[in-house]
Amino acid sequence: MLIKNFQAGTIQDALDLVRREFGREAVILKTDIIKDNGRRLFSVTAAKDFQDDSVVATAVVTPPIIPVKQPMPASFPVVPPLAAQQRPQKPADSGSGKGRLESAILDVMLPELLTGEIKRYYLALRINEVESDVALKICRKLQQSKSSRRDDLAKIIHEMTAKPASFPENEKHIVFVGPCGSGKSSLLAKFAAELVFNRKRQVTLSTLDYFRPGAEQEVSSVADVLSIAQDNGNGNGKRPKANSSCHLVDTTGLVVGDEESFADLQTSLEKIRGRYTVLVLSLTTSWKNNRRFLDHCLPLGIDAITLTQLDLAQSCGAIINIAAHDYPPIIGVSESRLPTGKVTPFDARRYLDKLIGDDNG
Repeated sequence: MLIKNFQAGTIQDALDLVRREFGREAVILKTDIIKDNGRRLFSVTAAKDFQDDSVVATAVVTPPIIPVKQPMPASFPVVPPLAAQQRPQKPADSGSGKGRLESAILDVMLPELLTGEIKRYYLALRINEVESDVALKICRKLQQSKSSRRDDLAKIIHEMTAKPASFPENEKHIVFVGPCGSGKSSLLAKFAAELVFNRKRQVTLSTLDYFRPGAEQEVSSVADVLSIAQDNGNGNGKRPKANSSCHLVDTTGLVVGDEESFADLQTSLEKIRGRYTVLVLSLTTSWKNNRRFLDHCLPLGIDAITLTQLDLAQSCGAIINIAAHDYPPIIGVSESRLPTGKVTPFDARRYLDKLIGDDNG
């Protein structure tokens, strides 16, 4: 089998290169958007069988910006890993090669979807870190609607990201976990303000962050500003009222690989009965990092996700990726990193420019 990477300025040009050199029997292994000295290229990795399997040539493949990790949706065939394709098996009716899974992707996905304005939307979503299968699903729905208007695109994305989720106003214990610097303490302050002023709830605060300097003082300051009780767990300071109805808990920042701190936090959380655990992720870091932390924190029993620092984010691709897969629901997005900022439901119609660029992009 000969494996080779073809690159061109458009997907159609890249596919033309594949067909000219390998013919229509080519097997498409992978498609990606890459950057070469600031120039955007579409990369297609294809393979062609030799009659003599002892001859194998492998071209150097430029690493993609966003590796595709998730399987294709159920309505599309799943491409097996490259190692499983070294000796591809032909279906019974694939005498012409059209029955191959890779050919189905080539014949159905690319020519049907990546044309005109829909093609531009697909590329924009991919550049903004939306996974390829998710971007494809969005574009396919847009094409089925027989429209290429931005408003219709925003409506489709909104429907995909708007999972049923509501603010946890009736929970007794709300715990905030997440990586360092994601904005857990600021989010705790925003939740406390929302519960006290808008939901008319009695609230107490505490922290499990005993490592970051000033963490306890930060929670104490929030308690003083909102005139609510603080439970520092050591008998000092303000104690929570007996009839307080909601307790908010801050935690130490997690680091992937620090299993000792993770185990300590997990042990502490197990002592909080009936807790509602919110994972806090920052939109300013890459989807790759957010996904790594998300998967790392799931064993803690995550009930919901809140995304912070939308004001500094270059794109909202992580929101689409999280909502499109089987992760806990997103209960809100913090539009500002400031403690006074609000936490609101995400609506793609308001942030379309962060997803696909502005009208002139």
